[in-house]
Amino acid sequence: MTDTFTIVTAEAAAPDPAKHVNYVQGMVLGVDDFTQEFAYLSGRDQWLAREALGYGVLRGLRVRVEPGGADGPRVYVSSGVALTARGELVCVPDDQCAYLNPWLSANQARVPASTPATLYVRLCYSSCATDSQPIPGEPCRDDDDLMAPSRIKDWYRLELTTDPPAQVEEDGLRAFVAWLRAVRKSIGLSPVEALSLEDFVAAVRAAWLPAGEGEGSPPLAPPYRLAEELLIPGYDADSYLRAALRVWTNEVRPALSAQGQACARPPADGCILLAALDLELTNDRRQVLEVLEVREAEAPFLLHLRMLQEWLLSGENEALPAESVRAEQAYGLAADVGLAHEYARADHTLSLIHI
Repeated sequence: MTDTFTIVTAEAAAPDPAKHVNYVQGMVLGVDDFTQEFAYLSGRDQWLAREALGYGVLRGLRVRVEPGGADGPRVYVSSGVALTARGELVCVPDDQCAYLNPWLSANQARVPASTPATLYVRLCYSSCATDSQPIPGEPCRDDDDLMAPSRIKDWYRLELTTDPPAQVEEDGLRAFVAWLRAVRKSIGLSPVEALSLEDFVAAVRAAWLPAGEGEGSPPLAPPYRLAEELLIPGYDADSYLRAALRVWTNEVRPALSAQGQACARPPADGCILLAALDLELTNDRRQVLEVLEVREAEAPFLLHLRMLQEWLLSGENEALPAESVRAEQAYGLAADVGLAHEYARADHTLSLIHI
């Protein structure tokens, strides 16, 4: 027997981010209604961010490793802002650090036996309840039930882990763009061997989508057909690019996304990778002998619109033949090659100028 009453309630289901409250005259609003309306507004912001913007570091959040004395090296993460894979905006307001040796001792069973061992620094969104205030209620309550948090604060969580965050779409996007840029473009009029638009689209599908499988199947990795094997007419390259990007949008990207995920539902894991740490460890896996490398190349980052605008408007440097070229005799050319651009372009060792 206990001297207090215990009220057992079922755990409330998470509100559907695709629903919002239909306000009608005389409707009595409760906590569930306000929670649902917040879930809808917040959920649409996150949905728009992950579908239209992507995810990654927006500013700061550089990772470095420095000596830390008796506790071994320590990992520093600078302050900054990021957008998670769930579309959550995360701010780390101050520089953070963590010692590696205490973490290794506490997580020895999780540390892989491979050499070198790799740990991952990842950033996640978190929240915390704050600003407790007295709340009305029934008598015979514990002291803990007399106060309740009145605010929820956006926060963050930095983690060291042996498993990298899943970033299938990020990796697929990079691979697709690299593959597409490697497609060869003819100069001038289309030669006979250039692919038709229909054949090119079929080649993109064949390279990036598994044959004979249903929608939602993950793309092939890596593509079995090399982009260097494809030739498209340079005069119509924009039409071919549009067609390839449409295949990415309509078919490849859905296959890379979380299978079976409803439109407004975020992925289960929204954490993003900041860096991978390659470490040489002692035999007992409890201490760091040497930090071999801090790898940030795999971590996603997201350029803001102003940067993209300036990049597009600033133009590019182009390399053109110089007014004079040096003699080339290895290919049987005369020592005095002259100053004519036509002759310069025929030379094999051009001097280059940037304009």
